[in-house]
Amino acid sequence: MSQSSGPLSHWLKNQSLVRFSSGATELEQVSYSNTVVTPWIGPRLEVRKVCNVTEAALGQSLIYRVEIVNTGNLTALVHLLDQLSAETALLPNSVLRDGIPLPGASPERGLPPAEIAPGAMLRYHFQVVILRLPETLKLLNQAQVNYEFLTPEGRTVTGVEQSNIVEVNMVSSRLEISFQADHIYTFSGDIVMYTVIVSNPGFITATNAQVTISLPQGIVFIPASVIVDEMFAPQVTPDTGIQLGEILPGSSMRIQYRVQVMGKRCERNIKCSCTGVYLGRTAGDGLLQSGYPGSYTAPGLCAEKCAPGNGHIG
Repeated sequence: MSQSSGPLSHWLKNQSLVRFSSGATELEQVSYSNTVVTPWIGPRLEVRKVCNVTEAALGQSLIYRVEIVNTGNLTALVHLLDQLSAETALLPNSVLRDGIPLPGASPERGLPPAEIAPGAMLRYHFQVVILRLPETLKLLNQAQVNYEFLTPEGRTVTGVEQSNIVEVNMVSSRLEISFQADHIYTFSGDIVMYTVIVSNPGFITATNAQVTISLPQGIVFIPASVIVDEMFAPQVTPDTGIQLGEILPGSSMRIQYRVQVMGKRCERNIKCSCTGVYLGRTAGDGLLQSGYPGSYTAPGLCAEKCAPGNGHIG
């Protein structure tokens, strides 16, 4: 019986009535039948799930608690299933049932069955660790309980109950990179200006951010041409790394630099790419490799044309 069914009564009552009038009078009369009382039997399970935190960071462990309450009038045999988020992994041997370890148990495969009597509660705990950041920066999780019970006449009845959805917000400086050039196509001797925009759509400040840009064969960096947020940085070269420092949540930084296209013949597409490294709240480097490096491809002076490309790291 669903937990949304309202207050539980262990008796189902039903009564019929007939409305009629006779030829002698126009007054409507009512006749009632006897009341039929049918006892309601079965468990009534309520499944509640909570997490020990509402915000977490990469590498942090989470403790989930699942409580199953039986407000019905029959004992049920319950099987708890919990499909963990793809970004998390279960810590081995962390599953407890009413404080008792369940070695080798996994919520994803289904925990060992347990009986829950009327008026009783089962309480499960297990831990997971966050391996990577979800795209939405939210971890969503819901438990499922498959149950069965035996009626007095020997029939086996099965059912399913779902818990509430638990949401954990990820605290992260999730950086993104956009990379483009000011030319659609180029030629030998041409000067091209590249623009790289590094933004932080996350919730905390990214510190010690650095962007490194590869210089492919066929182009030469023009010295002292790097501009970071409208400020010249004459000592900086793109291929040795450009230090950006802090990038606040919701803000971005713009990098611009110039190169000259070399060579006397038509080359194939000139492709530049960049990668970035930053520090967030978690320990160690947050390496910008959850998406793909920002890149831009500029064709040589051939007949074909190529639209600018954008890349992001998220």
